Amino acid sequence: MKTHRLLLILFTLACAGHSSAAAPAGSSLAFETSDFTKATLYKGGPGFGLSMAPSGAFGMNATWETTHSGKWFIEYQRVCAEAIGAGLALGNEAAVERGLKMTEWGFAHMETDGSFKCDDAYHSASFFIEAAAYALLLLEASPMHEKWKPRIEALKPPLGKAAHWMAKPSVAVPVWNGVQKQFAHRWFACAAALGQSGVLLNDRELLAKAKSLLHDGIRAQLPNGVNPEKGGYDSVYQAAGLLYATHYYANVADTADRSPLKRSIDKGLAWLVSRISSDGIINMQGNTRTAGQEVGRSGNVKGAETKFAVRALGFWATLAGNASYQALAEKVSAAPQGSTDHPNP
Repeated sequence: MKTHRLLLILFTLACAGHSSAAAPAGSSLAFETSDFTKATLYKGGPGFGLSMAPSGAFGMNATWETTHSGKWFIEYQRVCAEAIGAGLALGNEAAVERGLKMTEWGFAHMETDGSFKCDDAYHSASFFIEAAAYALLLLEASPMHEKWKPRIEALKPPLGKAAHWMAKPSVAVPVWNGVQKQFAHRWFACAAALGQSGVLLNDRELLAKAKSLLHDGIRAQLPNGVNPEKGGYDSVYQAAGLLYATHYYANVADTADRSPLKRSIDKGLAWLVSRISSDGIINMQGNTRTAGQEVGRSGNVKGAETKFAVRALGFWATLAGNASYQALAEKVSAAPQGSTDHPNP
């Protein structure tokens, strides 16, 4: 209970007025280092990123690096945020180091214009940029930020270049006029990517672009709370979009954003909760994407990647003071339901 009160106090302080580079992501750090995350998201210890290559390449990217043939996706480097979050939560500097190395590898493979020469470049970049910005905000808010300051500062310019590439009309307009808008979670992922980058860099242009994406996402929500995916609903992607919405709410939202975004998150979570059984199993029936219709980057069928629901419910429980959401998140974490792949694009 003491932890819960502390999180609420930190959140209130962090959200006074508009988030800025001078207002660290205190509520996000408090959540990442809470007893809840240690018992659910980080219960396996600070092992995130252990399988990365010595260079910092992770997953499919490590395989691609050895041959420079086949596909690679910059989004695989987004594990940097989990490694840094776990490292800060569990006091493990080696995990933080892995997270930074994964981030550095990602930006080392950025083109001079801020893009990444991988398949599905815009969408893949949005995941990595969001994770990198979130992770760096956590590090800046942490008591050990001075130790990591030189590397944080070195990562800010490439992060800004990548975020501005995403925000460039010649890049963004064709993407959003195409298939991108069929997937509601992407509005919130991209808004969080640009918004958190804008906060970290104190960049008003990025913050303005993020606000526009955010409100497009809010408008896309259906009256019943569904954030539509490919013309229907999907409980897994609903959770993913809500997670990015909570990141925006905690770290980016100004006074004008907060009320409509809260209503949207409340409605979206209410629908998600209706799809979760009393023992924490996420109902996949009727999902448009993760009920056997699609495969992920690695070729495995997309399934119930439960960490999105655990994070979204757990973080909003903290931000909105809803203990029932935390209890449900704990059940989802413990339920015997998993996934063979990230439900990425």
